[in-house]
Amino acid sequence: MFTAFWAKIVAFIMSILVFFGLAVEEQPLTEGISADGNKLEITMTANPSTGYDWTYTIDGDSVEYADRVYAATPGTENMVGSGGTYTYYFTAVEPGTSEITFIYSRSWDVASVERTITYTVTVNDALEFVIE
Repeated sequence: MFTAFWAKIVAFIMSILVFFGLAVEEQPLTEGISADGNKLEITMTANPSTGYDWTYTIDGDSVEYADRVYAATPGTENMVGSGGTYTYYFTAVEPGTSEITFIYSRSWDVASVERTITYTVTVNDALEFVIE
């Protein structure tokens, strides 16, 4: 009887752990891109508490980095370990095509690359972004 009692307790605890493990599972990485005239916004899902961060490189001269802003997922602003999004802002500086490559990794661990995304953006003669 004592063994059956503990078996039920262990099963109950395991079910709670499984439930909460699934409930707090990290959101999948998502991204979005939008342009308005000479302004470009690229939004990337991130969780800085994991040590992972987005870095970027620009190949081409038509785009210039302007800013990066982090926003916690709504409703989780005060929760330790919760994720959010980084929004990167770029400005068109001359006509042409550039590639912006983002890498989601831990800066101290070269083997930790979680994801790589490359956007090819075109700036027309009016210095407006053209997203295809």
